[in-house]
Amino acid sequence: MIQDIAIALSSSTAPIMKPYYENDKTKIIAIGLKKDVVLEKHTAPSKAQILIIQGTVTFRTATFSKSIDTYETFEIPLEVEHEVIGDTDCIFLLILSK
Repeated sequence: MIQDIAIALSSSTAPIMKPYYENDKTKIIAIGLKKDVVLEKHTAPSKAQILIIQGTVTFRTATFSKSIDTYETFEIPLEVEHEVIGDTDCIFLLILSK
């Protein structure tokens, strides 16, 4: 599945999102962003982290901006509107706690 996202990135102009894993406590979504593609502003529906598998993203709120690189994790603040921008072609996992 992650390889499918990597292949699709070459021609994508929008975020690519695919369910990766789910059980009664956790949901994981694989997301791909081509360079300069934006995952539009939204809020986290539950406790969440991102794990960068490939590339670099910028996580941005109205008052905060952080660059997150390959293999790094970041805990997403609850109820804070944010967006994620692909600084390079990138793939990351969104890990949601239910």
